[in-house]
Amino acid sequence: MKHPSEEHSVFALELFDNLIEDECTDGFISDFPCISDFTDTYTCHSCTDNKICSLCVEINDDNSTDTSTDIDIVTIANINILAGSSTKSLPSIVQPPTLELKPLPQNLKYSYLGEGDTLPVIISSILEVEQEKQLLEILSTDKKALGWTLADIPGISPSTCMHRILLEDGVKPVRQPQRRLNPVILDVVKKEVTKLLQAEIIYPISDSQW
Repeated sequence: MKHPSEEHSVFALELFDNLIEDECTDGFISDFPCISDFTDTYTCHSCTDNKICSLCVEINDDNSTDTSTDIDIVTIANINILAGSSTKSLPSIVQPPTLELKPLPQNLKYSYLGEGDTLPVIISSILEVEQEKQLLEILSTDKKALGWTLADIPGISPSTCMHRILLEDGVKPVRQPQRRLNPVILDVVKKEVTKLLQAEIIYPISDSQW
């Protein structure tokens, strides 16, 4: 059996970032406003002048400080996801992150490409010393091709991450009520959204009808 040829070259396509900077400079801002700055309302179609539905009663109880007198409009409490911080994450090569290393099976182990046990990679634990050294040399040469955090993603095509809503003519947008989450799940959601915001994969939209 013929062994495959070795190829140590890594190619990266960095066209999207330049196109976005050239064409969308006015459309993007570096310091995004906090999500809690936006007003988010929900129009209930089940309430009448004489009766309020059970969902609106619960939401009104959660927002008892709201001074609105319109029973058909319920203000949804916003969550300050960024907690006052909009610092953009740096690539891991520039600022190595502190990662939580999980236990591995016996045939695998962690090795590190950065100083002070940073930039971990998972390799086989049965490699000889010389084999492990050669592997780490190749990985260290092409560290830019590896990703430890979302900030290491070189660029995403706008056509891939752009959200489109296809509606028929005359359709009225309706906002669904905010879902209740238990504290554990809420903390997980906040952390994930914070990572996406800091990596500029998502961003708040202040003028959206939705």
